[in-house]
Amino acid sequence: PLLCFAIGWQKLILDKLGNNLKMGIKEYKELKIRLYSVLTKGFYVYAKGLITSTKIVARYVGRYAARPVIAQSRIISYDGRTVRFYYERHEDGKRIEVELDAIDFIKKLIIHIPEKHFRMIRYYGIYSSNNKCENKFFKLINEKVAEELKKLRKWEYRILKYFGIDPLKCEKCKKYMVINRIYHPKYGDIRDYYYKYK
Repeated sequence: PLLCFAIGWQKLILDKLGNNLKMGIKEYKELKIRLYSVLTKGFYVYAKGLITSTKIVARYVGRYAARPVIAQSRIISYDGRTVRFYYERHEDGKRIEVELDAIDFIKKLIIHIPEKHFRMIRYYGIYSSNNKCENKFFKLINEKVAEELKKLRKWEYRILKYFGIDPLKCEKCKKYMVINRIYHPKYGDIRDYYYKYK
């Protein structure tokens, strides 16, 4: 069953890669044929046994909660065949440089890809995606947006915003005008009309 899974995994990955290519399709097909001929047992699949204790669960979760397997900045070079990278040994903090065949590098890397639907917790505290501060921030932003939209509904603000002219400010004395009356050509003074039919 594990061999079938490894071969199936190999096919799935290679097909997905091929479907998403925009260029270099001929080279990719050659690489795909070479991979199938070299890796007759498929891509490496780490199929561990059942989880039997809470200690194993804690260790497993801790492995993915802290950070990704390798940062791109730790890769020193890649020449098409080999990958050169470094890591810091936890025991003494010493920098260790490693050079691996590209296929071996991928094998070591893909065992760290989490299972489907595995929920990773990368950030916590203020950086958490489930954060009350973030909700307050978006609430504040939404209030500011609503305030701006409310202002835009007022004709004076729209004219000021788009033309840079305050329509209620007198051009001669620069004082704000006060509405004395509103006159409609058909109905006359609006106040008179209002009181007449009140």
